[in-house]
Amino acid sequence: MRAQAMAANPAPPRTRRLRIVLMDSSAATDASVRRACPPLITIDGPGGVGKSAIAAELARRLGWVSLDTGAIYRTAALEALRQGADLDDGARLAEIAASVAARYCAASGESGTKALLDGEDVSDALRGAAISQATPRVARWPEVREPLIALQRRLAAERPTVAEGRDMGAVVFPAAPLKFYLTASTAERVARRAAQLGDRGSGEPGDLAARIAERDRMDRGRSVGALRAPAGAVVFDTTGRDMENELSLMAAMARAIWWSQNRAIANDA
Repeated sequence: MRAQAMAANPAPPRTRRLRIVLMDSSAATDASVRRACPPLITIDGPGGVGKSAIAAELARRLGWVSLDTGAIYRTAALEALRQGADLDDGARLAEIAASVAARYCAASGESGTKALLDGEDVSDALRGAAISQATPRVARWPEVREPLIALQRRLAAERPTVAEGRDMGAVVFPAAPLKFYLTASTAERVARRAAQLGDRGSGEPGDLAARIAERDRMDRGRSVGALRAPAGAVVFDTTGRDMENELSLMAAMARAIWWSQNRAIANDA
């Protein structure tokens, strides 16, 4: 009889359970935290899964800003290469990172968010093959990540933000009430990265696949900020998808959580 009753009343779908857990997040239970922090969503995943495009579109739909944290690390790598720094010298790279953290800002434009260093738009320079290869070597140093993480937190504290990167939900914003993690097949990631690089050094697909695999190895193996799906994150596989349905779901979840937090703040007042 018990088995029949269980069969007649199956467990609720996983997505429903995730929604309940997220809305009961500890980030939404402390009144002072709710008042001090603007709304925040994190999107994590390896390169080539569509994080930047999805974060930008989700931010647009919500009327928030998109924080491309990868651009911050790429800017540090760009500055290190410009200064001829040894990428194995963590102390020197930490000095450069602290300088970048004081000089970096992001500006919204018609073509998306631009990365500015001392007012110079370096957005195009950040997407070259040399920067892609140098960035994980720069980002592996804990002393480099420290000032750049502080910069990311400072930017997200200014206004409602969709923060995308590789360690947003696990390290930079562990208390974020809503976290997403994106994946995609290797073939899909190679195609997307090749389209993104264009004639800026994508090379043969096999070479690009090898570089992606090496970047994944470095990201997952570093001692600080290793790439992984954050606890409680909602996982989406973007392979072969335009993500329209997923974006609608993401936006709906964000609005639901923000409404819940607003109501809690009103009750605390």
